[in-house]
Amino acid sequence: MSGQPGSAAAEQILTGLNPPQREAVEHEGGPLLVLAGAGSGKTRVLTRRVAFLIAARGVYPGSILAVTFTNKAAGEMRERIVSLVGEAGKSVWTGTFHSVGARLLRIEAARAGISRDFSIFDRADSVSALKRVLAAMGISPKEHTPESLLSIISRAKNGMKSPETLAEEAQGPYDRLVARVFTEYRQALREQNALDFDDLLVLPVRLLDDEELREKYSRIFSHVLVDEYQDTNRCQYEFLHQVSRDHRQLFVVGDDDQSIYRWRGADLSNILDFERDHPDAQVVRLEQNYRSTGMILGAANSVIRCNVGRKGKELWTDNAEGERILVLDASDEQAEAMAVLKMVKAGLEEEGRTPKDFVVLYRTNAQSRVLENTFQLGRVAYQVVGGQRFYERREVKDVLAYLRLLVNPNDDVALRRVLNVPARGIGKKSLEDLQTVASAAGSSLLDTIRRVAAGEGEPVRPALRARLGEFVGVLDRAAIHLATTPVVEITEAILEEIRYQGHLEKEDERTAIARWENVSELLTAMQEFGDLPDRPDASVAAFLQEVSLATDIDDFDEQAGAVTLMTLHNAKGLEFPCTFITGLEEGLFPHANSAHDEGGLEEERRLFYVGITRAQERAVLLHAGARRRYGGFHLCRPSRFLDEVEPEFVERRSLGLPDHRRAMRTGAPAGGSGSGRSRVEGSADYFPSYEDETQEVARPEPGMRIRHPGWGEGVIEAVEGRGENLKLTIRFRGGVMKKVLAIYANLELLG
Repeated sequence: MSGQPGSAAAEQILTGLNPPQREAVEHEGGPLLVLAGAGSGKTRVLTRRVAFLIAARGVYPGSILAVTFTNKAAGEMRERIVSLVGEAGKSVWTGTFHSVGARLLRIEAARAGISRDFSIFDRADSVSALKRVLAAMGISPKEHTPESLLSIISRAKNGMKSPETLAEEAQGPYDRLVARVFTEYRQALREQNALDFDDLLVLPVRLLDDEELREKYSRIFSHVLVDEYQDTNRCQYEFLHQVSRDHRQLFVVGDDDQSIYRWRGADLSNILDFERDHPDAQVVRLEQNYRSTGMILGAANSVIRCNVGRKGKELWTDNAEGERILVLDASDEQAEAMAVLKMVKAGLEEEGRTPKDFVVLYRTNAQSRVLENTFQLGRVAYQVVGGQRFYERREVKDVLAYLRLLVNPNDDVALRRVLNVPARGIGKKSLEDLQTVASAAGSSLLDTIRRVAAGEGEPVRPALRARLGEFVGVLDRAAIHLATTPVVEITEAILEEIRYQGHLEKEDERTAIARWENVSELLTAMQEFGDLPDRPDASVAAFLQEVSLATDIDDFDEQAGAVTLMTLHNAKGLEFPCTFITGLEEGLFPHANSAHDEGGLEEERRLFYVGITRAQERAVLLHAGARRRYGGFHLCRPSRFLDEVEPEFVERRSLGLPDHRRAMRTGAPAGGSGSGRSRVEGSADYFPSYEDETQEVARPEPGMRIRHPGWGEGVIEAVEGRGENLKLTIRFRGGVMKKVLAIYANLELLG
């Protein structure tokens, strides 16, 4: 599809855009900042801009770079562009900053001083590599944890600081230690021909310091478009500046009110100072919201106005005014979770909604536990986004490690993972001896194993040589087909040869079926990867790169028939008819780490704003009067953010639950009476009316049957104490005896 301004193709691309959206898409050229409020159609504007450049301005698609932050967003962007301009859209450079960086580094590997078959280390791989560095340096991982050191190194990289810079800036012994560790870690990655996530951002910028190379990519990328510009860090800012410096065709879309990643290096000043950095820049504000009701937007606007560090805009909508935001006061986290469950069930049973209409948001991952328990007991399907990702599961990483070794034989982290998978009887001492030989020879561990298996070098026991030869043989037989065979077929051959399913059964019969199902799902993902019609490269290396750059949100299934539980950070970019935000208490949200820092507090407020604006029709905000922390109950004060929402947009209710001196209640389950069951506060399907504060307390007696969410059904053997000190001795199935404090146990009385 091509044409001139005013052509039928161009007019079709502009159809349905409101005036500010159209102004942005038709922008004549030069730096442009599109301040796109929540739900204002920013993805539509960015993709229509790409299509307009191709169809109306005659720009070659392969000279357009469009970057964002997640594979999910990049995939959606790519699909929309192709739907607008057809096959031409497949040539556009679309992807995340990391995937674009990896692609550029494979092209310019020689200039970067690396091999183009480099491995990409995820966080766990990086920690593993750093552990070995610390061991070699004689540093105790207990005194200086790899995780904390890696975080410091990551911040330094994203701040464009080298180990040498850290050493020069060192203020004391610890800083000098970090600089030395950074130096050794960098060398360890080089020896394994591996890059970590940060390298995928830093090394392309280093490459572009070369003026010849910078000019080359400035010509290649004649137009640069950026989504979620407010989330860029210094390194990403420098990359964008380098590739657009000559032609200055920089089109950025973002929302300063949704900048929520300062903790991982995002620099809000990149968007706030855009006009200072580009004096001739134009700014277009997208303020019409197509997602939410008037009440929800009114509440969001009233809160975000409290922030000082913002450019300013006011969301509005033609949608219905809608219902007020509900603010619920619960006694504790159990009651809070029960309130969410009750309202979800009401939506399912009385309003005809489906589980995927609901999302429950929280500030920290730890808050999901009580919610998960409650939804399990209530028999409502849910999915947790941000738990253990699919590609981080042990059996999945085992399979991928074999493939990584095929592509990059220097990847010692992958080798150590699978040398004894399945068990080959290669002991720890033998492995360390092999590592010593490899280090002395300056070779990879696999090269050393290969030589030993061939009978070269120091003699080893025949049995060990045979086992090493068996391992090398698996890799060699697979490598023969690496360039010509689909990734799924290579993987199936490896799994069959090493009898991986049998290995899982030997490890643990109880989990073998579920773990093999995960392997089968991985094979399905490989098949789908190879079947994609617009996939320019379906090689093993391409598949490994795809999965290595996956994020938590890429695992989110929008079509799953389940309620979604996720952190507020993971929710950005999504929308749901009904949104619950839990844990709105001082110290939790805003988080204690940010509450006394003005910049941190404003970011917490932006996070709250993000949460509210996920809601399309209904938003519910919940806070607890007490919350269990570190083994005890702590009283909580409601979040200051609740008071910042103007009263006209909210309806406040107390759940009417008694305080912790009332441990147990009588009452029939919601939805009927006569079931013969009573519920302990916080149980699965009992929930009193919001206004009811007169429920009587039922005293449990020995012989009564109960159900515990973790231990199952049991019988009360003994009762002691009263009120908040009420203790129960319970005999569970199998004769297991437990003594519990009733107010904390979340028990259900069965009769």
